[in-house]
Amino acid sequence: MQIISDKNISKTEYGTTIQGNIVECKDPSIGRYLVKYQDSLMEAYSTSPSVQYPKNTSVYLFTTNGKLGEMKIILGSTKQLGSNYIEEYMG
Repeated sequence: MQIISDKNISKTEYGTTIQGNIVECKDPSIGRYLVKYQDSLMEAYSTSPSVQYPKNTSVYLFTTNGKLGEMKIILGSTKQLGSNYIEEYMG
């Protein structure tokens, strides 16, 4: 039983949260952004297209299965961007 359990746990993949910076908004209608993480540029999607992230905003990104090649989701800014940001994000 322990061997089966250990094997299943080792196959489980988890998401990872990383920190990046907004380079530009590629498509505001769907919340698609170009984000820089270390020396790489990648696309990421906002959880809410109504929330706009200005250039150079530091954001938290969630990577599915911990793989940078898969879809990245912007969880939010690392700093509060003002009352309008919070009100729009919270609905």
